[in-house]
Amino acid sequence: MLKSAITHGFFPNAVASDHVEELRLKINDYLASQCFPEYSDGLDKKVPAVIDLIPEYVRIQIRKILRSESITLENVELHYLPPFSTPIPPHQDNFYHCIEGGEGLKLLIPFTEFSPNNGGLFFLDCPSEIGVLQHSPSRVKNFSCYIVPEILQGLNYQLTAYNYSPGDASYHLLNSIHFSNGNRSNRAALFLVYRYHAKWVSQSPTLLKHYQSNFKAHIEQLKG
Repeated sequence: MLKSAITHGFFPNAVASDHVEELRLKINDYLASQCFPEYSDGLDKKVPAVIDLIPEYVRIQIRKILRSESITLENVELHYLPPFSTPIPPHQDNFYHCIEGGEGLKLLIPFTEFSPNNGGLFFLDCPSEIGVLQHSPSRVKNFSCYIVPEILQGLNYQLTAYNYSPGDASYHLLNSIHFSNGNRSNRAALFLVYRYHAKWVSQSPTLLKHYQSNFKAHIEQLKG
């Protein structure tokens, strides 16, 4: 399992701002063609230019964090937050991905000024060794699970949130606990999330079973 002081960090000026703007225009074309979906995965296949946005020195830092000479890009997600969009419940990404030891991370890059006021994440300052906590089915579209308040209240960790300008980035390990208060502003927010794994990772059958059971209950709740 990865050992870390905390499960998140910040890379100021990680990407050239002019490259971010060029990609934003391509992303806007994609969004318009898809009627502005709030979430889209596999963006590296739909808009291949997103792969070239990440400079080599950032990938070097990712390899150091994951303690792996070889990393794989598993997915690129697009998140579009309309004005006054809903909060994201507290959760761990690894409840969805079910990776043994949490040997992966996500890199978040916004296309706009980004802060807790317009959808930016709050991270608990916890170590990756916390493992994957118990999650419950949610009624939130695109987020099938959450950590109930009673469990969060029992954790004695501080919160951290970042203020981004275009070109800044943050990372969080898969076992990170985080949430968002939603976009409380009158302007849309747009950001990408890249998921990287250490090359040797494997999926946990036990975690996968918990996730599948949770997801089934989530679908039933949405039907109700």
